[in-house]
Amino acid sequence: GPNNGPMVSDDYSLTSYWDGLSDALTEFNIAKFEKLVIPKIELVDEVLDMLEEKLRGRIEKSMTFVENNLRDQGISYVSALLKSNPTLTHLCLRDNPIDNSTSVMELVKTIEAHPNLQSLSVPACSIGESIPLLNSIMHSGMKVLILNENGISSQGAIAIAEFLEINPPLESLDLDNNMFDDNDAIVFSKALKKNTNLQGIWVRGNKFTLGGVKTMLKSVFDSSSLNAISESNHTCQVGLLSMEEHIQHAYIGFLNAEDRETTRMRKIMTALLHSKASLLNYLEDIQVEFMPDVISFIQTNTRGMKRINVVYEIMRWWNMPSLYKYSHRTCSKSKRKREIT
Repeated sequence: GPNNGPMVSDDYSLTSYWDGLSDALTEFNIAKFEKLVIPKIELVDEVLDMLEEKLRGRIEKSMTFVENNLRDQGISYVSALLKSNPTLTHLCLRDNPIDNSTSVMELVKTIEAHPNLQSLSVPACSIGESIPLLNSIMHSGMKVLILNENGISSQGAIAIAEFLEINPPLESLDLDNNMFDDNDAIVFSKALKKNTNLQGIWVRGNKFTLGGVKTMLKSVFDSSSLNAISESNHTCQVGLLSMEEHIQHAYIGFLNAEDRETTRMRKIMTALLHSKASLLNYLEDIQVEFMPDVISFIQTNTRGMKRINVVYEIMRWWNMPSLYKYSHRTCSKSKRKREIT
């Protein structure tokens, strides 16, 4: 594939190929290209200068650079290409290390100001613990960010969580194969409970133990109580596991709901109807005056014999004397009100 094998270093023998590409771009100067993909070949300044000149306004959707040893000058050419191609929606700079240099920060500003760019992919770009750079990337206004394989650890997790808490327009965040641990899972989980825009976060291949995995899952389905379920994140899919993906099926179906409210309802009903013990456990601390609402909710969200069975179990188990007492008290109050009027 195009991403396999070592990078081809610049060599005099490649000059004729670059010249041929330049001639072709000149001859077909009205042709436009949906994508520009340049994998695993070193791009020196002369080549980048030619590409920037010949491809102005001709790339329509995406640019992908993979392990090209771009350096500062190369990043500046990428910025120039972005500016001259205003219809681009996606930029990828895989395996091209970036830092806090002036050219990189200028690229981030160009990305932020671009009229149509929505997706930025910078995997394996050695971001590490460069928090100013990470913050600049996070605040660039993208809907999709791919930051996997960057050696980001706890300090980066805090910056990412603080960003997610302000509920930005970001819809998809890929953090696979970084250095996050169980403490970072707690930070992410708290942030996700305050976010309603993110639709997917991927954190596979990090340093989570089973405890960290459970913490991340708890952000989207906290089954400790019905209130906790209701207050969970109902818009975001959490991608955690690469091999044991069957574990994720317990909640993955909820994410196919039409809207957040439907997703919330599905989670509550799944918790209630998981088993008889589960149902009675969740209802144990509910005040008796809410009983009619509970039964109405279950009747609305279940069908056929399942509905009848659930209602039967509730009525058979519930503290019926308390329910009758509450009902009698409520009816007496209503009767007195009618007599007064």
